[in-house]
Parts: sequence; structure tokens; C-alpha cells
Amino acid sequence: MQLFDGTMTIHLGQHKQPSASAWRLYIFLGEIDCETHWWELNVHCSNLRSRTSMLLVNTSENFMLLWHGCQTSEQQQNLAKQSAMKIRDKCPQEFHFDGINDDIEFFEMQEGDEIELFWDGINERTHQRKYFSTLAKPFQHTLPAIRIYHLSSLHGPFVAQEFVYTLRSSDSHAVFPFKQTDLYEFHQPALCLIDAGYEIFIWQGWNDQTDAELKSQLSNANLVVQTPKDIRFTTERRCAFQTAIDYYTSNEMKSNFDLYFRISLAKTGSSTVDIPCSVVYAGLEPIDFINLFPKWNVHSKARQQNQRVRQRKLVNQENHFLLFSFRMVKK
Repeated sequence: MQLFDGTMTIHLGQHKQPSASAWRLYIFLGEIDCETHWWELNVHCSNLRSRTSMLLVNTSENFMLLWHGCQTSEQQQNLAKQSAMKIRDKCPQEFHFDGINDDIEFFEMQEGDEIELFWDGINERTHQRKYFSTLAKPFQHTLPAIRIYHLSSLHGPFVAQEFVYTLRSSDSHAVFPFKQTDLYEFHQPALCLIDAGYEIFIWQGWNDQTDAELKSQLSNANLVVQTPKDIRFTTERRCAFQTAIDYYTSNEMKSNFDLYFRISLAKTGSSTVDIPCSVVYAGLEPIDFINLFPKWNVHSKARQQNQRVRQRKLVNQENHFLLFSFRMVKK
């Protein structure tokens, strides 16, 4: 990655075949200048992220629009601009610009202060933010990197094992330390606790069965006796909920929550606080959960199987996730 001098770019499509659309969207990743890079995403408003910077490019009109989410730090913005300017100067042929670098117009903007050209580029002329924008949220500081814990009793006792970000550094802030595949590569059905800084998510995987096995189980739902695997997973779910409570009561989670919701807590005038914790099912993840990751593709098999289970009333889930609150006494 360091060989690209902070300009490595992963494009969609084939090398010599330009995109059908003149507009292309890239998300900025990386914490240090020699490791910064860009991923191309489909041009859609839902792919914007308040936690990082985005590069919107028009290859036929030679426009580069650098957009900074409201949760980006000054250091992140400088790194993104530095990398974008290097791309502009080099004018790589993979971008298929119509001209040389001197012909490329560069625009820089902040979330909430976009120019009309930006909205035209992402084809959102109503200026509707179809992503989880934190622009109007009561966060007082830049959100911390998310943390993921794999919850399992497969080897005996119920354990919460933190999933470690291999490139983490004490000197830099990791905006997107994890990818969607980090969740979906666990042995299924999996349970994970995700600390987003402002909310706890419990992510539940899916029963990774063949279509024939699942159809047989659902058609004989009243006759099938729970297997030891089913009983263990039900027990693990109960343990996961208790773990979420214990995790919040730890000093670290309490301090983070108080930090980001200091204004909201002050307005309640109460000694009790509702702590939001969402149960999220694989394939049915809501937009606020999806936006914790740099890119996301719906897992069709997980979605199909969790929808079938929901239809059989084996999962009581409304609007693709169940929102509940732990009512805790604030000490």
C-alpha cells in the first residue's frame, strides 16, 4: 500500500473499460499519509458517511469534489485533501479523465454546506440525506472507532472476545477499522456486540442451512425438537443481553455515553437514563448500523432466511430490527 504514496485506489469494473456514468464516488480510508487509499462505491446518497471524506468525480467534465463528513477531524480532512490533490496531479488513466491535470477543477466542501453540483452528481436534487447523517445529532466530539466483540460459548464458558484491528495505532484515529466481512465470516449463527460510542448493537447472524434444510425445518416447525445447538444459541442470546448491560456499566462505556449525550442527559432532570441498545439481524441491518462500515452489500441468503424465520413468528422483529432500552440508574 505504501508503494502508492497514499493514492492507492480500488475501482469498480474493469481496468480498460470506463464507467457507464461520468460520475464516480470514492470513500477515503487510512490513518497515516503513506497508507491512505480510496474505495470506489456506487454513486448513491446512501453510500455517504459522516465519519470520513468522500471524493465525487466527473470524468467527462473534469470535476473533483472533495466532501468532508461532519465527524471528520482536521487531520483526516488534511490527509484526504493531500491524497486527492496527488491524484489530481498524477491524473491516473484508471480514472479516465478527459484531459490533463490542469483541466481538472477541484472543489472542497463540508457536510451541510454542499454546492448544487454535488447534489447533481449523486442524483439527489431534493437534497435528501438518505444515509445516517450525524449532522443534527447531539454529539459533542468526534466519535471513537467502533469496537466489535464476538460472543460465544462454543468452547465452554460464555466469552466476549474483542476483534482486534490489525492496523490500529495509538497515534491515529481509525475511522473504519472493520468491514462487513469481519461479521459475516464468523461461524454462523454468530452473536456480536458492537460499541458505536453512542449506542450498543447486538448483531445476530443467520442459521447457515441449505434451502432444503430450512424448508424442512419450517414446514415441520411444530414437530421439530430443539437441538443442543438451538438450546445453546438461545442461552447465548440471554447472555448477550446481560453482557450489554454489564458493558455499559463499565466506566469506559459510561464516560463515552455521558460525553456524547451530555446535553440530552442534562435536559431529562432525572436520576435514571434510558440506554439504547438495538438487536440487529443479518441481512436486515438498518441504515445507522450499515453506516458504521465503509461499504455494505446486502447478504441475500441471510436476508432471505431471517425473513422466513420472522414470518414464522420465530423472531419478533419490526422494521428490520428490535429496539429496546435498558433502564439504568445513573450513579
